[in-house]
Amino acid sequence: MGAGTDIRSVNKNHVKQIRDKLVGRLSGLPSTTYVFDIPEASGKDQVSKTTARNEFGSICKFLRWCASDGYIDVAPTGVEGIAKAPASESGKVRPFEPKEVNLIFSSPVFAGCKNKRQRYLPGPHIMKNEVYWALLLLLFTGARTSDIAALYVEDVQLEHEIPHLRFRMREGNLKESASERDTPLHPELLEFGFAGFVDQRHKQDPSGLLFGRMKRKQELRETLNKRLNGYRKAIGLDYDKLVMHSFRRGMIDALANSGCPESIAERFVGHAISTVHGKYGKGLSLEAQLKFLLEVKLHLTDETKNILRKPANA
Repeated sequence: MGAGTDIRSVNKNHVKQIRDKLVGRLSGLPSTTYVFDIPEASGKDQVSKTTARNEFGSICKFLRWCASDGYIDVAPTGVEGIAKAPASESGKVRPFEPKEVNLIFSSPVFAGCKNKRQRYLPGPHIMKNEVYWALLLLLFTGARTSDIAALYVEDVQLEHEIPHLRFRMREGNLKESASERDTPLHPELLEFGFAGFVDQRHKQDPSGLLFGRMKRKQELRETLNKRLNGYRKAIGLDYDKLVMHSFRRGMIDALANSGCPESIAERFVGHAISTVHGKYGKGLSLEAQLKFLLEVKLHLTDETKNILRKPANA
């Protein structure tokens, strides 16, 4: 098959070939790659079964549409699909490895991309927009994507002695009441220019959501999660057990490895407190939280930090 193939000649054997090609394909390829030119891969370089199933489902959906609109008589889609990954493969989420953290934060969104629609391609434009800051907030706070989506502009307290984020329950926007918390902002976030983004949003919509410009037909948290995971896959991190929640998993592990007491770590990331003594009092002070946060190793190299210090130019 190729660009000159008459769609009426596509049969079940072709569909089977496409299915088999998708299952073992190399991850991180542009969406424009011709399916029969896709190289095979194994291990970490192989696309996840979830992605392969979604891609194959889209192809079958397109063929059914062709049949319903009369371009072909019958959709040749009656073939066995791609099975879900077995439970043993789908295990719990794993944190990003140090090299993966640096791959993300030195990728085109941070180092310079082609344009707004092709953020995953290298180019001259550093935009420092919603995707840029959402990813950095996930890294530096260990918050859930839904927590980040629930932030309002007024929840970013930059004038306080210790700049921080206020996570507040509003109409069920947070997972649980324990998710309400004040979380200090790491000084490096401000060094990278976060205050400029907040100031811009304050001028645009002072009473609105911090990432409100991303909202479409879906709930903002769904849009944000879809956009961020889409970018992760586009830059080649399309592996089982890697999702945006991997940042949260990484922060929880990093706090533990830094010697942070469990009750303090739970408060920092918005988990329900599991220890008896941790349930009393008003919660840990911002000063104490910041002390532990500064001890956490987030694995950003000096080279990556220099990329993040570059100002926006678009």
